[in-house]
Amino acid sequence: KATVSVLYWRASSKDMLIKLSQCVVVLCVVCHCSATELPPDEVLDGATCNVGMIEEANTLQLFSILNELVNTTYFRLFRVELDRQCFRDATVEPSCGNDFPDPLEAQEPAKCDLKGGSTETPFSTFESLVDKRLSSKEEESVKEEESCDPNLPEFWQDMCSNIPTDSHDYVNLLLNPESFTGYNGNQVWERVYNENCLRDGSTVDTLCYEQRVLYRLLSGMHASINLHISDAFYPPSKSKGTTAWAPNLDRYVKQFKGNPDYIRNLRFSFVVLLRSLMKAAPVLEKATITGTDADETARTKVLLRRLLDSKVMSTCSSLFEAFDESLLFKEADGTSTRQSLKRQFKEVFKNVSAELDCISCQKCKLHGKLALMGIGTALKVLLVPESVLQKTFLSHEEVVALINTVAKMSSALKVLKNFDDLEKQAERNARQERAAPVPLASGTIDFELLDTTVGKLAAHVAPGSSHDKILDKVLAKDHSLLALGRHYNGPDFARHALRHITGDGDASLFDTDVVVIGGGLAGLTASLVLLDKGHRVTMVEKEAFIGGNSAKASSGINGVLVARDLTHDGDTEDKYREDVMRSGGFETSFPMLDAFIKGAGEAVMFLRERVGMDLDKVVQMGGHEKPRTYRPTHGMAGAEITMSINAMIDKYAKDKSFVIMKKTRATELVMKDGQIEGVVVEGKDGKKTIRARNVVLGTGGYALGGEGTFLAKYRPDLAAFATTNGKWCTGDGHRMAEKLDAQLIDMQNIQVHPTGFIDPSHPDAVTKTLSAELLRGMGGIMLLQNGTRFVDELGTRAHVSSTMLQASPMNLSFTLVVHEGAAVHADKHIPIYSQKGLLKKFDTLTDLSKHLGVEESVLRVTMEEYNRDAVNGVDRFGKTHFNNVPVDLGGHFYAGLVTPVLHYSMGGLKIDDHARVLGKDGNVIEGLYAAGEVTGGLHGRNRLGGNALTECVVFGKLAAEHIASKGKATASQAPSQAAEEKPLDPTKRLITKEELAQHSSETDLWIALHGKVYDLTDFVEEHPAGPDAITKLAGTDGTKVFSDAHSEATLAVFTPIGILKE
Repeated sequence: KATVSVLYWRASSKDMLIKLSQCVVVLCVVCHCSATELPPDEVLDGATCNVGMIEEANTLQLFSILNELVNTTYFRLFRVELDRQCFRDATVEPSCGNDFPDPLEAQEPAKCDLKGGSTETPFSTFESLVDKRLSSKEEESVKEEESCDPNLPEFWQDMCSNIPTDSHDYVNLLLNPESFTGYNGNQVWERVYNENCLRDGSTVDTLCYEQRVLYRLLSGMHASINLHISDAFYPPSKSKGTTAWAPNLDRYVKQFKGNPDYIRNLRFSFVVLLRSLMKAAPVLEKATITGTDADETARTKVLLRRLLDSKVMSTCSSLFEAFDESLLFKEADGTSTRQSLKRQFKEVFKNVSAELDCISCQKCKLHGKLALMGIGTALKVLLVPESVLQKTFLSHEEVVALINTVAKMSSALKVLKNFDDLEKQAERNARQERAAPVPLASGTIDFELLDTTVGKLAAHVAPGSSHDKILDKVLAKDHSLLALGRHYNGPDFARHALRHITGDGDASLFDTDVVVIGGGLAGLTASLVLLDKGHRVTMVEKEAFIGGNSAKASSGINGVLVARDLTHDGDTEDKYREDVMRSGGFETSFPMLDAFIKGAGEAVMFLRERVGMDLDKVVQMGGHEKPRTYRPTHGMAGAEITMSINAMIDKYAKDKSFVIMKKTRATELVMKDGQIEGVVVEGKDGKKTIRARNVVLGTGGYALGGEGTFLAKYRPDLAAFATTNGKWCTGDGHRMAEKLDAQLIDMQNIQVHPTGFIDPSHPDAVTKTLSAELLRGMGGIMLLQNGTRFVDELGTRAHVSSTMLQASPMNLSFTLVVHEGAAVHADKHIPIYSQKGLLKKFDTLTDLSKHLGVEESVLRVTMEEYNRDAVNGVDRFGKTHFNNVPVDLGGHFYAGLVTPVLHYSMGGLKIDDHARVLGKDGNVIEGLYAAGEVTGGLHGRNRLGGNALTECVVFGKLAAEHIASKGKATASQAPSQAAEEKPLDPTKRLITKEELAQHSSETDLWIALHGKVYDLTDFVEEHPAGPDAITKLAGTDGTKVFSDAHSEATLAVFTPIGILKE
C-alpha cells in the first residue's frame, strides 16, 4: 500500500488512482521477490496482464515470428551514422532539481522537470571517463528545439533526429549480434541517468509519471543489452571444442540478482513497444518491403502481416493494449507546464541520443542506437495523434529499428528464462560436487579421471581410426590409458597413447605435422586452421616480420555471402564468376575457379567469425559489377587481418604447437618415394632439415626484376617498370617446386597496376607505394597532364593501365584527384597517403589548377562534364558507376601523381581444387600444397582487385582442411588457457614524456600508443612497411599517426612497458 501511494502521488482522486493502476506494467517499484524469477501471477496491468501472460505470449507466438522477421534482408540491414564525434565543452554544467524553470516559460516553474537527478544508476557504477559537458553546437540545437510548438500535432515527429541515418554504409545486423566486446559502457549509462536526472535519491519514487515512463524504457533497454551480453560472453573456441558463443552465468547473477526491478522494466518496455506496434499497424502495412528477390519479399510481407494481423493482436490483446499513452502529459497543471514538460521530455530523449556518440565501441554504439531509435519510433507512434499518424511516413531505418528492438526485448525474455534454468542447474551441480569422489582402485573407476582422459584425447589426437581405438579402450576402462591420462599432459599423452594402441613409432620420426613456408596471409590462414584442428605447425619466414605483401594490401577481401543470404545489390556467385572470367579472358569455368568462388564467401565469414574481423564496410571495386569487397571499419584490410591472425596463432606457441622461424630461408624440398618428407632451411645457425610429411607453400610471387629472375625470363619487356612488391618477391617457392617437376602455368602474365604513387621526394624510386583501388572506387578521377579525363577509372586494372600507356607513352605520370565527397569514404587511406607526402590537399579548385599547371577553366569543364555524365549514367569512356557524386566544385580536393607499376604475378604453380600442387604429368605431388600468389591459373590475364587476399584465405583453408583430413604424423596440442602467461601489469610503471623522449634512437626506441608505452626496438626492422614508419615516431606519442593506419586491437601482440603519465 505504501508503494502504490508513493508511486501514484499525482492522482487527485480515487477514480484517477484506479485509472492509473490499470495502465501497465512496472509502476510497481518496490518488491522483495528473489533474484529475477517473478511470480507468474504478479499483476502488471490490473486484471488483464501479468508476468505469466507475457511469458506465454512471447514463448508461444511473438518470439518465433519476430525471430524469423529480423532474419529477413529488409529487417537485418540497418543504416546509421556511427562515426559522429562526441562533442563536449566547458560552457554548461549539468543541473538537477525539480524547480528548474523552463527557459521559454520562466514565469511558471515546471512541476516535473526532466533535468533533475542524482548519482545513482540502475547498474553498478564506475568512475566516469568522459568529460560531462555540452558543446556550443549542441546548446544551439537545444535552443532551436525549444522554439518548436508542443501544441502542434507534428511535435513528436522528429524524436529520432539525433540518431542520424545518412551513412552510406549499411550494417548487417546478423553479422554483428550483441555480444561481449570488452567495452565498459558504464560511464555512458551513468551520464544517461545522472545528467538527465532520471533518478532522484535512492529510488525513482519521487519522479513524476512521465519521468518514470522514460526512465523505465531506458532501463528496460539497458537490461536487454546486459542480458544479451551475458548470454554471448565467451566466444567460440577451438581449443575448448565450442562452436558458438557461451553465456556467463556469474555476470548475469551479479547484474540481476536481487534486482527484480530491472526485469520489470524490461517487461514494461516490451509492453510499450507492443502497444506501439498495434497502433502503427496501418502505417507498417503500407511500408515498402523488399527482399533479395520476389520470394523473399513475399515471405517478409507475410511474416509482418502475421505479426500485425488481428488474430495475433486479439490473442495477445492484454499485451498490445496494456499501455495507455494518453495518460502522458495529462495531469500537468496548466497549459504552459504541459508544454514545458513535453519539450523537456523530448529534449531528454535527444540528449540521450547524442550521448550514444560518446560510445567508443562501434558494435556497442550500433546496438545502442538501434535500440534507442526503436524506442524513439515507438514513442513517436504513440504520441502523434491518430489523424496525423495515418499520414506519417516511417523511414526504413525507423521500421527496422522498431521491429528489431521489439525482437531484442522478446529475445531478452527468452535469455532470462535460460539463465534461470542455468542457475538452477548450477545449484544442482554444486550439490552433486559436494559428494565424495569415487577413488580409482581395482574394480572401480574414477569418473573425473575418465572425463579428463577423454578430454585430452579429444584435444590432442586427430579424428580417425587411431582416435576411435583409443576412445574405445578408455571407455572400456583400460587402466593403462587412464594411467597415461593421469601422469602425462598434452602431446606426450597423445604420443604414448598412439604408441600403446597402434604400435606406430613414426610419430617420433617427424619434427612437425606441417611446414608452412611464408608468413603472408596464405601461410597464416593455413597455420591457424591446422592448429585449430590439432596439428603441429612450423612456419618458415625469410624476413624478420610476418605479413609479406598481404600486410600492404588495403582495399579489402571479396566474397558473395550466399550461404548466409547476405549479398548486396542482387549479387550472386555466378555474377562474381562472370566478372573473374571476363577479367581473366576465360570462356568457361574450371574446378579451381569454382572452388575459389564458393570459398570466397566462406573466407569472409571465417575472418569474421573465427578471427573476429568486423569487415562491415562493403565497396565496389574496378572490374566488379557489384559491391562485394569487404574491409574493416578501422585500419587497412591486409594489415588488420594478418596482425589479427598472427596474434591468434601466437597463442599456440605457448604450448609449442606452433613454432616460427624468422630470418630463415627455405632452400629445398625433400622428397622420398613420391612423398614430401621435409624442407631444408638456412638461417643464422646454418642449414637444417625439418622433417614433415606436408608442406604448404605460401611464398608469394615474382614481380620483382633483376638478373636471373623469373621476371627477366618470362617478361623482360617489363623490366624497366617500377614495382609495389617487397624485396622478398623472388619466386622461391616456384624454384623449389620446379625442381620436383611441378607444373608452372601462365608465368608470362604479370599484372601492371595503374596507380602506384610517385613520391615527389623520391620520384625515381624503384619501389612505389600502391594507391589503393579504393580511391578510384570511391570516386577518384584520373587526369592527363592537360587536366582532362581519358579513361573509365573503374575499368579493370589491365584496361586502365593499357589506356594510360596509349594516352601518354612518353610521360607515364598522371594525376589522381579525390574530391571532398569521395575523400570522406577513404578516411583511413587519405591521412596515411597525406602523411607520406603522396597526396596533397587543396582548399579550392583554383589552388588545384595552379598546382597542376593547367587553366582553372579547363579543370572546371572537366569536373562539370563528369557531373553531367554521372546524371546520365554513362560517359564517353563507358563508365557506368559514379560513386559519391556530384563533385563539389566549391569543396576541397586531394591530388597525387601516379604511374603504372608492376604489382602482381598471375602465373605460378598449378594446383587442384584442394590446393595440392600438380606435377608436369598432371598428377598430385603428395604432401605438397600451395596457396596465394605462388599459384597460377586462377586469374588468367588480369586479376580483379580484392581477389589477392581472397585467394590466400580460400586456398590456405583448403590446403589445411585437406591435410587435416589425412590425420597427423605427430601428436599435437591445442592452446590451453591455463598455460597462457599473464601479461605484465603496465600500470605499475608510469613513464613521463621526458623519459619517453630519451628513447628515440633505432637501438633504443619507445613509442606511446593509446596511453601505453611500448619498447619497439626489436620490431623496427620487422615492421612490414619498413623502419621509417616507426623511427619517425621514436620517443613520442604516436597515437594519431598509428590510428590512421591501424586499430588498437593490432597492439595485442605487444606487451606495454608502462603507462604514459600526462
